[in-house]
Amino acid sequence: MNQIQERRFGEILFFGLIFLIFFQLIADFIEVIYSTCLLTTGLNETVAAVLFILAPLLLCLAGKKLPELFAVLSIELAIICRMVEVTATPGLKIIISGCGVGMFLLFFPVFLNNVKQSKRDTRGVVLGLGLILSVLTLILFKSVNASIDITRYGSLWIGWIICGLAAILAPYIILTGDNPPRGSARRIFGKKQKEPGIFLPAWGIMSVFAMIYFLFGSPTVLARWVQGNYVMIVAVQIVMIAIFGINSIFNPGVKPVLSKPILVIWNLFFIAVLVGFIYSLQIQFPIPTDAYPLFAPESTLADSVLLYLLLILSPILFVNMMVFSGQIINTDLSIRRVGLGFFLACFLFLVLIFSHIFTTVYDYIPVVGPFFRDAYWFVYLAVGVGLLIPMMFNREELTEDRNIPINKKDKLFLTILVILLVGLVLIGIDSGSPSEINESAENRLKIMTYNIQQGYSEQGLKNYDSQIELIRAQDPDILGLQESDSLRIAGANADLTRYYANALNMYSYNGPSPVTGTFGIALLSKYPIQNPQTFFMHSIGEQTATIKAEITKGNRTYKVYVTHLGNDGDLVQQQAILSDVGDQKNVILMGDFNFRPDTEQYKLTTNRLSDSWLTKWPDGIEGSGTTPEAHAYGRIDHIFLSPEIEIRDSRFLFSHHSDHPALITEIEN
Repeated sequence: MNQIQERRFGEILFFGLIFLIFFQLIADFIEVIYSTCLLTTGLNETVAAVLFILAPLLLCLAGKKLPELFAVLSIELAIICRMVEVTATPGLKIIISGCGVGMFLLFFPVFLNNVKQSKRDTRGVVLGLGLILSVLTLILFKSVNASIDITRYGSLWIGWIICGLAAILAPYIILTGDNPPRGSARRIFGKKQKEPGIFLPAWGIMSVFAMIYFLFGSPTVLARWVQGNYVMIVAVQIVMIAIFGINSIFNPGVKPVLSKPILVIWNLFFIAVLVGFIYSLQIQFPIPTDAYPLFAPESTLADSVLLYLLLILSPILFVNMMVFSGQIINTDLSIRRVGLGFFLACFLFLVLIFSHIFTTVYDYIPVVGPFFRDAYWFVYLAVGVGLLIPMMFNREELTEDRNIPINKKDKLFLTILVILLVGLVLIGIDSGSPSEINESAENRLKIMTYNIQQGYSEQGLKNYDSQIELIRAQDPDILGLQESDSLRIAGANADLTRYYANALNMYSYNGPSPVTGTFGIALLSKYPIQNPQTFFMHSIGEQTATIKAEITKGNRTYKVYVTHLGNDGDLVQQQAILSDVGDQKNVILMGDFNFRPDTEQYKLTTNRLSDSWLTKWPDGIEGSGTTPEAHAYGRIDHIFLSPEIEIRDSRFLFSHHSDHPALITEIEN
């Protein structure tokens, strides 16, 4: 058996590891840049670090070819950056993770340009199979830790082991093999190719990376789009990936059935379903003031059909990787040409990243920001165009069936690995349902509202577990969270509602869908959450929303509202909330209102509801002694209650775990 047959498992495993490392690096890199901007609520000098993503421009300074040793050194440096950045402070993390991203984006085009003559027919398939392993592993690491990658937050040692294995494999995979004779035309399926351009396939590859980074590496995003069954969505996605992966292992190569027209149609259908699905969920703002409060529509059967159809079509991403990478491998161009093509593709990748983030923070971005309001669908359309156009203009002949030699032992190992990853995801996935809670026999109910600043401390450090410990120490029965909206790429697609509810063993309801471009709010409870709904308030700037639900303890059912108003707590937004509250009894209205006690909004609210903190401390002094920090802070976090609710206690809890204090109120039940 020849060498190329014996080494398939190692090659595919290596690419699975380095693609995984890249997705983790880019997630950390963008997240830490965003967190530093979060503290200033605007763009600052740290944004310049995104230039690391344009690293392939440096290849334009090289000669016709770079040695394979350059590829080894660059990927080893990327691996080292991945190992170090997870424990670095934010300032260093930006530099280290950015350097790691840049090194990968230097390594990849150089590697493709240097593929050995003996392997050119097969490397595209190997890269596609490696991508399958990386996505399955990424989903595993997120699923077992309630959507937050356990190797980046929690069990860091797992990530270090992965990096160590990738570092060991790198020189063995990259440096061994036959040198290609210069000037020979490269072939992918035995067909001589004309002199191609590199930009289109490079754009296609970066669009595949974007689609996985934005969405398909984090199934919880899809689940939150429609408030769907998280376990079912994850299961369908990984089963589809596994079926395609195992088929590719035993039938490697692009088969006659997957001719160019079929691949174009597959991509077109995939993009149409994705964009149509998002657009159907998108709520168009603004509309006339008197249309508010505007309730989010319930998910329909059509939404579910589009969702699962999208999952069934998603393996096209791996086919695209096989085709686009194979196209680059089968060219004899200088590294300068390849570098220029990847530089342009990476520039578009960077534009997509900014566009995705702007769909939520548009109100803080001058000039271009307003364009991205209600444009969530447009971002995914742009990614889809990056898949479709390169395939339409692809010059490869895809109809010839070539048998890629993967030996039986490697097929067995790869199949076992894929099945093992799928099994671990299904076993480890957290359904989000709390275990049985022993209800307190006391006639009391403890309510807490907390703006968690998207899981960051005052210093901009990721601070999930410290915030959870603070909440756990207070042991609230009902908990309202604001700025719990990191379920987007600016927060590495972390589902904070799921993570916090899992850690606190509470029922949960996530408020507005990420599709609406709204800052997040969530309701957590020890008791089942009944009839939850989300409605929106009129917003000229950042879009705002409110959660409405019912929670029953004993014989008493409470009407619970959780909200986060826009800057300065717009009066029209509070009026929309109060119009829904009406004259209901047993109302709990809490959140970050962004208005202080000397405002018209506050007066309007306290005409109907009582301020729980001021009811307990009518002199504005909490306990005995000097005026508390809560008074100096301006008290924009409130818990308002119906007059008939008797208040036992109310107090602010200050810490550095967020930029807001927590407010806890205890009532008679």
